[in-house]
Amino acid sequence: MSSRGKMRCRVVNGQDMTGQEYLRIFIVTGATAGIGYYTVQNLAAHNAKVYLCVRSAEKGDDTVLAIKKLYPKADLQVLVMDHTSLATVVSASESFLSHSLTKDGHATEWQTNYLAHWVFTCRLLPCLLRTAKVSKPGDLTKDIGMTQYGQSKLANILHAKTLHRLYGPNSQHAKGGKGEIWTSAVHPRASRIFSQLAGRTTDANLQRLLKFFNFFGGYVNGDIGSYTSVFCGASSEMKSEQSGKYFVRIAKVASHADPLSPSAKNDVVRDKLEQWTQKTMSLEGWV
Repeated sequence: MSSRGKMRCRVVNGQDMTGQEYLRIFIVTGATAGIGYYTVQNLAAHNAKVYLCVRSAEKGDDTVLAIKKLYPKADLQVLVMDHTSLATVVSASESFLSHSLTKDGHATEWQTNYLAHWVFTCRLLPCLLRTAKVSKPGDLTKDIGMTQYGQSKLANILHAKTLHRLYGPNSQHAKGGKGEIWTSAVHPRASRIFSQLAGRTTDANLQRLLKFFNFFGGYVNGDIGSYTSVFCGASSEMKSEQSGKYFVRIAKVASHADPLSPSAKNDVVRDKLEQWTQKTMSLEGWV
């Protein structure tokens, strides 16, 4: 077996997820390319049921066909969810349950990378908690370019920590028997996904940095890049004490040696962001 094959087996521990209702259903955003695509492919290889969040039905159908060529019995469903339209995020969540500003008035990168995920997660929380019971910042949206991108990714880390605090192991919610949710924030490292970002970003410094990585072979492909997200979502080796942690490649909790913004460890910033997001999304009628 190749080293890549061994790694793939390790992150999900050779599990067949057929019939494991508490483990086998996954939702993957950005599922048509890069890490998202290979996350779906690796989960499909182990018979998980996977919902693919995609920008268009056509791209989703093409992705499903490509993966089913490899795994004909793959249980894949498409959720059309364009992160630049929160209405489609709400529609996708409802379906599951039965370059400046977007048309919603938010900076594109901020909404695409953070707000869309926050709204989607918020609307799915009742379902997540219900199934868990029956189964074992200042003005954050002014900056653009690299600063805006970095802020949106920082917000995702803080959101994972908030969900862990509210619903994770040892939370009052879990101790009260109301449901327990494990979360993790995953760094893709220098994955090929950044090559797509290079084609979309208007930030000249970010474009130069990404081209530098590409020139010197600094990327890993999306298949390898997906191993950590598959580990966090599907592996029996993922432990409760790892919930709420920040993971780096491959399937490793970040250590003090790994670069992580001080703001990502700041509970005051975490709570301020959650309060701002809850208030703003409520006022706009998304939650």
